[in-house]
This record gives sequence, structure tokens and C-alpha cells, in this order.
Amino acid sequence: MREFVATFLDAGLLVLAVLAFLLPALSLLALLLRAKPEKFPRLNTPGWRRAGIAVLWLPFLVMAVYGGVAWWAASAYDRYYFFGLLICFVYLLCAMLLSAGGLFWIRSTGRQRPD
Repeated sequence: MREFVATFLDAGLLVLAVLAFLLPALSLLALLLRAKPEKFPRLNTPGWRRAGIAVLWLPFLVMAVYGGVAWWAASAYDRYYFFGLLICFVYLLCAMLLSAGGLFWIRSTGRQRPD
């Protein structure tokens, strides 16, 4: 059982690390495409804009799941998980701040084009 838990935590930490590095890049890309509609006209259709907003919500969803998993992993199994989860937390926090700023910017500028 102990080996199963270790394998589960290793795989979970790897997935979380990939998401932690990928989500800030996706958030930045979604904001860049939204900010420059004249430069990327094919990617600024209503469907792509909705997909960009969905991408900006992803860090919040991942962070909601992250809290419980991090607490369980740090308390139930002590190896290097605490520091790995701490690094993932910092990157996910950056993604959340970037996404929150982007969502606020989209909401405050209003609708330039009808969806």
C-alpha cells in the first residue's frame, strides 16, 4: 500500500508541475490574443474568445483541487512532496494572478464586439 501511495503522489506531483508551468503560459497567450485582435483575426472569433476565457478560469479550478491534495500529501506522506508542492503553489499563484488580472481587464473593457 505504501508503494501505491508513493506512486500516486509521484504521478500527481508530476501532473501538477506540468500544469503549474503550462497554465501561466496559456493565460498569457489567451490575453495576448485577446489584446491584439487586428494581429490575430482568425483567432478572435466568438468561439475562440470564449475558449480564451475558459483558459483563464483553469488556474482557479486547478488551485481548488490543489489545496486538498497538497494538504493530504504533506500530512500523510513526508518526502520531498512539501517542497515540490510549494514550488507548484508559487507558479499556480502567478497563473491565478495573471488570469484574475486578465478576467478583470476583459470585464472592465466591456464588449467591443458582439459574441
